[in-house]
Amino acid sequence: MGETTIGAVDGTLYYIAAFGVLLFFAIVFSMVYFAVRFRASRNPKAVEMPGNNLLEALWILLPTLLALSMFFYGLTGYNFLRRPPAGAFEATVYARQWSWLFEYPDGSKASGLVVPAGRDVRLTVVSSDVIHGFYLRATAFK
Repeated sequence: MGETTIGAVDGTLYYIAAFGVLLFFAIVFSMVYFAVRFRASRNPKAVEMPGNNLLEALWILLPTLLALSMFFYGLTGYNFLRRPPAGAFEATVYARQWSWLFEYPDGSKASGLVVPAGRDVRLTVVSSDVIHGFYLRATAFK
């Protein structure tokens, strides 16, 4: 797992995307292979194929392990993101129905968020009326 917020999020994204691309090509290759191998001109009469317990167990076990690996990799990043770094700049965000109010450590308040460049930031969101979602755009600078 990365030691930065960006590393925690990007690492999980790349891990899941890599498996997604790998599975996409494996499935497409398998579809083409089986469509050619078992086409009607080579096998005009359908036959029943016996089951294979080992193959069926693998079809259950492998996707389950893959999904669990993605979950635990993401959980590691989530746990990293839940603990703010030591020395992070702290501010309180008061959510109101139609606006935001930011309170800084020195007690000053403003309607816009201003934070020091190059420092980690911890924002505590407080709401008195409804459930709010707080979103910051363009904050992932490498």
